[in-house]
Amino acid sequence: MAASASLHMLRTRFETTDVDHAMDVLSGDYSQLSGALRANGTRSRCVVTGSEMAGCAIREIQFNWDGQLDVEPIPGVCVVELLDGEYETAADRHRIGLRRDVPVMFGSRAHHQGRIACPVTRTVQLDDAVLAAAVGLPPGDMLVFRFAEPISPAWTRYWTATRRHVMEAVLNDPVTSASALCVSQAVRMLAVAAAQAFPHTRTAVATHGSAGAGSFRRAVAFIDDRACEPITMADIATAARASADDVRAAFRRHLDTTPMRYLRRVRLTGTHKDLRAATLGGDVTVDVIAARWGFTHLAGFTEYYREQYGCLPSETLRS
Repeated sequence: MAASASLHMLRTRFETTDVDHAMDVLSGDYSQLSGALRANGTRSRCVVTGSEMAGCAIREIQFNWDGQLDVEPIPGVCVVELLDGEYETAADRHRIGLRRDVPVMFGSRAHHQGRIACPVTRTVQLDDAVLAAAVGLPPGDMLVFRFAEPISPAWTRYWTATRRHVMEAVLNDPVTSASALCVSQAVRMLAVAAAQAFPHTRTAVATHGSAGAGSFRRAVAFIDDRACEPITMADIATAARASADDVRAAFRRHLDTTPMRYLRRVRLTGTHKDLRAATLGGDVTVDVIAARWGFTHLAGFTEYYREQYGCLPSETLRS
């Protein structure tokens, strides 16, 4: 398998004409695969290209085979989109024929048995810990996803738009893909989108007391000190020594905002300082500074910046 790496992301490509070799490699990437497959036509081939990050992997898989495909329970979860061909599979007494442009969530606890005919698929894998951290679950708790399509067409569009933004604006961009903060936030965006778009349950959350002034101060100090690093709601709660819900309540009570909005405000302050310190005409640009502070969507960053400072970031850079 060919690979090229940065500090934060590994790009991979694998190609084979041997079905057993393909099944072995994909079993390592996903879970144990088995089945009875035959070549379709004269060309027997499997091609896999992907990007792998901490807690997440996005791959495109081209299978030039037909037949039965069984998949053991997958660690974490996997969202599958059919780009071409046919793929029909069943799990938990529920059968789905994958449709183009409609993603399907393969939950982590189901054994899938299906039929394929030269499918081309795009998959997004997410670790359980990434999903739990994205929605601020306490340690030990987790989301349990069903084998299902998104909740509604609107959530289908939301997932697709999020996945497309992550691929185009982060992973395929040399500036943002080189930023650990941008890549980490891209993974978090996918996890949040999955939690919003697909049906799931969550394990019971223990009862927590309200966050006191000490917890609130610890949360603020943690954000102030680590704003240029990848931070999740779970990280803030851990630093505060309180539950995520209690920390959110404390921020509403003391600052009339949320922890993540406060984090954005601190990051905007950081970009403002860096823009003022940058030399006009040098190598540093607005998008480089924005990426340094975790802003992957330049239009959104520009709007947030103008709201906070009353001018465009490019105007600050020129001043």
